[in-house]
Amino acid sequence: MKGARHCRPSEVGKFAKAFGVTVERLKQTDTENLVSDIRRSIERKDDLQRAKKLCEYYVSIALGLSEKCDALNYLAHVVFELGDYEEAHKLWNSAFGISKVIAEKYGATQRLYAVLLKLMVSYTTRKRFTELAGVLATVEEVFHSDHEKMGVIYHSKAMIAEQFNNTNQTREYLTRSLSELELTGMRNHIGRAQVNLGYFEFKNRNYNKARGHFDEAIQNLLGDAQILPIAVKEYAKVLIKLEEFGRAVEMIEEHYHLVQERGELKGKYDILLTLANHDIRYAEKVAVTASAGKTVRALACRVLINHFSVLGDSVALMKYYRMEKKILEATDILHMEEF
Repeated sequence: MKGARHCRPSEVGKFAKAFGVTVERLKQTDTENLVSDIRRSIERKDDLQRAKKLCEYYVSIALGLSEKCDALNYLAHVVFELGDYEEAHKLWNSAFGISKVIAEKYGATQRLYAVLLKLMVSYTTRKRFTELAGVLATVEEVFHSDHEKMGVIYHSKAMIAEQFNNTNQTREYLTRSLSELELTGMRNHIGRAQVNLGYFEFKNRNYNKARGHFDEAIQNLLGDAQILPIAVKEYAKVLIKLEEFGRAVEMIEEHYHLVQERGELKGKYDILLTLANHDIRYAEKVAVTASAGKTVRALACRVLINHFSVLGDSVALMKYYRMEKKILEATDILHMEEF
């Protein structure tokens, strides 16, 4: 178990007999198809009730710390996807306790980190930030020499500080997160940390500081088709605030091809083009485009309401006011993030 010596095939049967299990159960080869099935359901978010039953069975037969930790982690993930956040949190806490024992006894930290990431999501979803801070404090020493993991931990600490409106501490942790990730040499990770800092400075109206972070982030995220378009959107917002309208339009148009299949993000790009070009045709198009999503369409209406309010065109203003009201009325209020 400690890896000090190789276990000969002739010995495996003796160990299995001593533990009262089959050789397949001892070697965990009997659950390979089961685990593959569970993973497939989680990835596809397909037939989760069936996946839950499979996970519960896996938990019931799991042997040893590692398998028990994995089984609980899978079950928690499925339960979370089914919307039972409290039960998922309890399961992840159980898995976390086991993963800490594994890390302490055997120095293996991969499960500890994997479960930590899930707990971070769980605590954040349930807005239990003080408890999350406590969990992070217990693992910080374990990962102190792993720059990638410390970058993630400092980012989480920044989000906690932000929830408590501690601006200075938020900036400090975001800066530490960037510093740790810079030591990894992984450009996409560094770029994401720069986006986080840039967005933070934008929210605090420090537009020149934000511009500096986004300038660097864009260069580091070249080739990252998932995050680069989001970084460009945030960068364009900063440029518009700095009245660098030409540069904002240039950035949006240069990366417009990356958002063709991303309805909401494409809608936001078009709204930014309206604000940068002072051309309402882009926002008008978004307001009637279903694929942009209700929130973005309502946002386009708000931009148009403001535009026609300045012009004193009450007819056009009321048209988009009614349109915005109709869009939002069709939204389930209880499921709106603002609620």
